[in-house]
Amino acid sequence: MVSSTKVRENLAGEWQRGLREPLGLFTTLEPELALEVYRQRMKVEESFRELEGLLGLGSGINKRQENEDSGPPALGLQCRAADGREVA
Repeated sequence: MVSSTKVRENLAGEWQRGLREPLGLFTTLEPELALEVYRQRMKVEESFRELEGLLGLGSGINKRQENEDSGPPALGLQCRAADGREVA
């Protein structure tokens, strides 16, 4: 026996001034919420890209290790508050 479930689907989109292409999302969320969630996700991804660049990691990282015996390099990160204090 085949059962069916109805799912409401929405198409959300916007084209902000200054962008080359519009943003389009196919989602089950309400359109306004979907756009907000997507914007927040993009902020996180942009932050990771910026951090990779600052650490010199860039696109040279390969998810598959060529030598199984060697582990990933250790990164020593030092965080500072806006006033210059070192943060643990």
